[in-house]
Amino acid sequence: MPNAKDLTRRYEQLANERKTFEANWQEIADHELGRRDFITMRTAGEQRMQRIYDDTAKVSGGLLAGAMHSLLTNPATKWFELKFEDNRLNQIPTAALWLHFAEKQLYNAFNRPEAGFHAQLAENYIDLVYFGTSCLFVEDVAGSGVRFSARPLAEMYLAENAAGRIDTVFRKFRLTARQAVELFGVRAKRAQKDMNSNRPDDRRDYLHVIVPNGDRTVGRIDVAGMAWASFMVAFEENEILSAGGYREFPLAIPRWQKDAGETYGRGPGWDALSDQKMVNEMKRVSLKAGQKAVDPPLLVDSEGVLPSQLRVRPGGIIPINAVMSQLNPPVQALESKTRFDISVTLIEDTRQQVKEAFHHQLIEMIRDPRMTATQVLELSAQMQRHLAPILGRMQTEMLEPTIERVFAIEARAGRLPAIPLELQGQPLKIEYVSPVARAQKASDARAIIDLFNIGSGLVQIEPGVLDVLNMDAGIRELADALGVPPTVIRSVEQVEARRQAMAQLAEERDAERQTQIAADVAQKVVPLVQSGAPGAAS
Repeated sequence: MPNAKDLTRRYEQLANERKTFEANWQEIADHELGRRDFITMRTAGEQRMQRIYDDTAKVSGGLLAGAMHSLLTNPATKWFELKFEDNRLNQIPTAALWLHFAEKQLYNAFNRPEAGFHAQLAENYIDLVYFGTSCLFVEDVAGSGVRFSARPLAEMYLAENAAGRIDTVFRKFRLTARQAVELFGVRAKRAQKDMNSNRPDDRRDYLHVIVPNGDRTVGRIDVAGMAWASFMVAFEENEILSAGGYREFPLAIPRWQKDAGETYGRGPGWDALSDQKMVNEMKRVSLKAGQKAVDPPLLVDSEGVLPSQLRVRPGGIIPINAVMSQLNPPVQALESKTRFDISVTLIEDTRQQVKEAFHHQLIEMIRDPRMTATQVLELSAQMQRHLAPILGRMQTEMLEPTIERVFAIEARAGRLPAIPLELQGQPLKIEYVSPVARAQKASDARAIIDLFNIGSGLVQIEPGVLDVLNMDAGIRELADALGVPPTVIRSVEQVEARRQAMAQLAEERDAERQTQIAADVAQKVVPLVQSGAPGAAS
């Protein structure tokens, strides 16, 4: 177990490595977002918009964050499904039903109001879009369930493992004396002194450290067997207040894009920063020029008017000495030769570059209310292709660890349905069925439908052409691409039993028809034979 000095020393090393990023993050916050502090620390509620004269980055970034939320984790639709890695198991009715009800329980865990998933995720997407890195904490609250919280990037100090995955987090945060005593009791000695001195709102720094558990004992179900160790450290006292652990890594930390050798990501806010700083400055200068044009400086004849006699308010009277004046009139506005048309063009061009950094064109096309459902799917597929590497990183670094963590918490709490014996030990996988993922599959669905249509047209020329097509496999692929619930689709065994039953019923009906035909013939022939009518059988 590490000691407090070792943890504090490593925090200082990670903090030193992060300083270059902090300077960039602060510029993005000051010039684009108008929120967050990294270097310049301001009090809560203080104005942070002093450097923003144009809100293009603020609006475009907000739209992109909202679009990511809608396209990846839309609260109104399904955005993931559970499947067995062995696809044959997914066709078994009992397996399909278990997966269906397990998914429902997971969605219940995500959508509980107390969990706060979508509200916290919205803040996550903001950090991700502007700064390129965000942190979502997935907490197991005893007796309550899963709870999510977006951790401010300013508090997070990160390190990667050899595979490039973040597995070490140092979070530096502040607590009041009252909060520290509530969490740690008498172990928070400095906070306890503050409470005894009647200073319950004095704030002090603390560290929450999450690192791989190097002393893990595999098979243990207590803290010693957990994969990650957790420590709470009183920063000023340099003392560990509590030690614990997590069975799964409790943080989802996605990066928008990441350069090789760097730990923190870079988002569209990085790409838009230079243009947004430029448009802010151009807008500021244009506002000054506009003020001069509307309320211009005055040229005043020094001999015709005394400065103390100037009355520039509306309706003001300025007494002049017309004889001594050299100007005619002796008071006149300084003509402004500002080219506002050039200023407007430059500002609009730079705004467009900021919008392009935030993928504004694609988002606006998707948000068009006049679009048909087909157009929405096509544009969603276009956006997916455009942002494919980024969306893949979102699934790997944010969605997958979040779902796996929630699944493990719900399973330990006994809130998932009991898995059938024949399915126990079978590995599961996550399939994403968000609008973006659905749009990607829609192209496969259209290809299958087009092939079936072409085959139906060719059957008039060559009746045997449909023998090439496996209609059963095709309709199952279509159902999967369209997100049809498994309860609607019959298994292969059920389909085979149904077809056998239908074939047997058809045989029985055919036998009944043959018997009826024979009975009708006999009914007509027997009287003829008995009467000796001509043509009767002899």
